[in-house]
Amino acid sequence: MNIYWSTKPAPYVYMCVHKTTGQFYIGYREKNVNLNRTSDTDLVLYRTSSKYINPVFEEYDWHIVAEFVDGVAAYDFEQVLIQEHWNNPLLINQQYHSAESTRFRNTGHSEETRQKLRKSKPPRSAEHCANMSLAKQGKKRAPRTEEHCRNISLAKTGSKRPPVTEQTRKKLLEANKRRYQKNNKGK
Repeated sequence: MNIYWSTKPAPYVYMCVHKTTGQFYIGYREKNVNLNRTSDTDLVLYRTSSKYINPVFEEYDWHIVAEFVDGVAAYDFEQVLIQEHWNNPLLINQQYHSAESTRFRNTGHSEETRQKLRKSKPPRSAEHCANMSLAKQGKKRAPRTEEHCRNISLAKTGSKRPPVTEQTRKKLLEANKRRYQKNNKGK
């Protein structure tokens, strides 16, 4: 059977097998699309994110299992493969997300959790707010030292702002007029 790999970058699922022990790891990668690398080129350069494999990277044989149109399909296929091999003692993967669980973990707090959070933090009293206000009164930011100003100047040296267009000048003029009118209404 001949397998034809695409000539365009595509997300892929890979498997690496330890040359002597036979332990294996299943992973997927879609960043190669952003890097504009085909899967076979990327796999040679990519060092997996697995902390178990990275230190002994050269001890593994690397294989591309499949390529996909998008990263979600690649991720889902990776999870199915891990689930199929879950009871195999040679599998290195430590976890997988089953179809019953959500693909993305951060789905927000449930209404029950929100209620508990509201109850755990009582609202600030007027006295508390007044105390915080008093504590901040009279505090000012420390003045910049000469060294600090010199460092800022050095950082900006050589960077030039492009000239302001006529359209931008008009927008700034209108914004300043509105600000001036707003600030001088009560006077």
